[in-house]
Amino acid sequence: DSMPMCGVVSDPTFHHMMPQRMGALPAWSTVMAPTVAYGNGVWVLLNGAVSGNTALVSEDNGATWISYMMPVASAATQWWKVIWCPTQNYFMAIQGGTVTSTLVAYSTNGKDWSTVTTNPATAIYQAIAFDNSQATYKWMAISGGSAASTVSSRASITNGSVVFGAPATTQIASAQWIDLATNGAGRWVAIAGGSAVGTATAYSTTGDVWTAGGTNASSLWQSVAYGNGTFCAVSSSATNGPTACSADAVAWTAGTAPTLPTGMSYNKVIYTGTAFVLLAGPTPLTTGAPAAAQASQIYVVSTSNTAKSITWGAIKYLPDYTHWISMGNNGNEVGIVSTQTGKFAYTADITATTPTWTLTSGVFPVWN
Repeated sequence: DSMPMCGVVSDPTFHHMMPQRMGALPAWSTVMAPTVAYGNGVWVLLNGAVSGNTALVSEDNGATWISYMMPVASAATQWWKVIWCPTQNYFMAIQGGTVTSTLVAYSTNGKDWSTVTTNPATAIYQAIAFDNSQATYKWMAISGGSAASTVSSRASITNGSVVFGAPATTQIASAQWIDLATNGAGRWVAIAGGSAVGTATAYSTTGDVWTAGGTNASSLWQSVAYGNGTFCAVSSSATNGPTACSADAVAWTAGTAPTLPTGMSYNKVIYTGTAFVLLAGPTPLTTGAPAAAQASQIYVVSTSNTAKSITWGAIKYLPDYTHWISMGNNGNEVGIVSTQTGKFAYTADITATTPTWTLTSGVFPVWN
């Protein structure tokens, strides 16, 4: 939008930028897969584009946003996932998605980012998770997506700095790993799927040794989350889906979910602290790459669960009936972003019978 930009680098490992308005979409890939997380009183939104380097920050639940620069942006970088790490009190962002990378950065406020002391192994990372109960390795990242991979990388804190060590001693089996979750008590669980039918699951209790988990039914598994004693995986295919549950990933039990309208499929699951939430939207026209971000228009909230099953409520619709690409949460508080309209929507309680949504326009460059 022709605004001049200025920046100050006070330290080679920190990257600061004066607040800027978001203008027209830069020369990024037309594939946009933003990622959003909440922590320390702020929402942080990364653009998820190849060569993108923007972090958007809101301190008022999405009403206003300011953009900041992420470290290291080039044609071969893609900030793919951001998570909040409680007890350590910072955001962790990792590159991957569709590009091979070794880059990880962290920030206490979403504005000032530092690269980690030692980077992970080179790979196409798809997910990162945090488990403070682990004695040594508190972060785990998995690689995969549109190609099979055996790379998982884990990180520890050494002298106050985040350090990624060598890959796990016993690596994860070769598969198109797509997502990762932890129970917060020392168990990591990964699922394979994404753009290809997958059956593989794996688990680790140390971050150093991976064990093949129970075989999932053959399906297009997309996402996994943990809550209230169970890991829940969701598939975008009705064949052998759309859900499966396991207490430990050693064995999985096929589950159900409400029947979706024609042309819709499930694509994401989160746990808010009190309930699981399934997201669903139009079935992608292509599944050639994980960055073909799946849009959501429908959600379903669980009403109860056991270690092997989840009971779901009725189908509900997200606001504005647009393409919501990414969801983050702070307990039952939820924020979602659309690359179709550039809007951000916030609700204080997604588990409410009729949630109240607040929409903010012009937050994100429209996907064009």
